[in-house]
Amino acid sequence: MKHHFALGDPVVHPAERPAYIKRFVEAAGDPWFVQIGADTARVLAGLGYRINRLGIDTRLHLPAHNFSGKRNETVRYSERWLSKNGFSFEEDRRNIFLDEIARLSENWRGERIVKRWEMGFLN
Repeated sequence: MKHHFALGDPVVHPAERPAYIKRFVEAAGDPWFVQIGADTARVLAGLGYRINRLGIDTRLHLPAHNFSGKRNETVRYSERWLSKNGFSFEEDRRNIFLDEIARLSENWRGERIVKRWEMGFLN
């Protein structure tokens, strides 16, 4: 059993995107697409694909955010559950490629469309 996955938008001039995607679909058979933007989704819809949005990427400025209140109850519960079960999070304080990582992150988030704030936990 063999599957092809495209893990993001194609790296191609926007004018060439439809033809590029069509050639990829023809060559790969029935590929799956993950983490794509609206332009790629429109091309795929034109090729008969059904487009589903699963999860929404958001940006949260943590130093200024307050996790109190009913709205963040799930976040607090999850934090307690993770801690109780031996999980922990640590910031990687190495300075290796931080500028490059920030640039890539900004570019990646720049194409995301967020219509409402959402956080989901899949257990």
